[in-house]
Order: sequence, then C-alpha cells, then structure tokens
Amino acid sequence: YEKNSTYISKNFVVVSIYYRELGSLVYSAATTPSIVSLLSINAGSIGGSAGFCLGFSALTVIEVVVLLLKTLRYLTYKKGELDKKGKEYEKNREAEQEGM
Repeated sequence: YEKNSTYISKNFVVVSIYYRELGSLVYSAATTPSIVSLLSINAGSIGGSAGFCLGFSALTVIEVVVLLLKTLRYLTYKKGELDKKGKEYEKNREAEQEGM
C-alpha cells in the first residue's frame, strides 16, 4: 500500500482529548502514634529501631572480644613456637660447633 495523503485521510482518525482541569486530587491520612506504640518493639518505631541498634551494638562488642581473644591466643602460641624453634636452633648450632 502506498501511504499518500488520500489513503491517510480515508483510513486514519485524529482524536483530541481535553481535560476540564489539569490538577489532581490526592487523599491521604496520617495517624499520630501514642507513647506506648512509640516505645513498643514494632518495625519502624523508635523502640524497634533502638532495639535493632542495641542488638548490633551487643554483637559488635562480642565480636571485638572474640577477636581480641583469638589475637592474644595467636600471639602467645606463635611466641611459644618461636621460642622452641630458637632453642632447638641454638642446640643444633652448638652441637655442630662442638663436632668441628
């Protein structure tokens, strides 16, 4: 099909839509929370948020203590192993020097 002006004028239509007003109306409702609901442990409330943060704080303190204990154990173990190896090295060195 050739789409010339005659074909277009016979087969297409133009629709124009007009609005009375260009604005829109939005309904919303907001409630004021009571003291009890604010302090209770519900998601999104102050009590829930505080409990959430305190929980993470307690976990962080425990993790830091565990990290310090593991580091202390690692350092004392390594120091003990190094002392043993150092003493063995000295004994071997003395034995080699006596054998010469």
